[in-house]
Amino acid sequence: MRSSVLALSGLLVATIALAHGDAQWINDGKYKGRDGLPCCDEQDCIRYSADRFRKTPEGIWFMTEDGEPFLMPWTDRNKGLYTSENEDWWACVYTAKYEGAQPQLRCVFVPPGRGS
Repeated sequence: MRSSVLALSGLLVATIALAHGDAQWINDGKYKGRDGLPCCDEQDCIRYSADRFRKTPEGIWFMTEDGEPFLMPWTDRNKGLYTSENEDWWACVYTAKYEGAQPQLRCVFVPPGRGS
């Protein structure tokens, strides 16, 4: 029975790792939003094309698929605004599970050399 439990646990860990795929590095525990919660949740962080992001003096603006703009201020460096570990742009948008909840931009990852 113990070996069955261990095998099942191993399968669960492997499934979780696969679920994050290319964004697994974001979910390693060291990246957190300004609220102190991990960047990833059930929705996960998603790789986006660079045209969804715009650098301004205030910070990085991100535009969702629905056309909703979010600002990640420069003041949130290392608490929501990070350098990507690869050459891609990533955004983590959290949507609470209760009616009327507004989505929140939890984290943005900027490719190396493209931040300010």
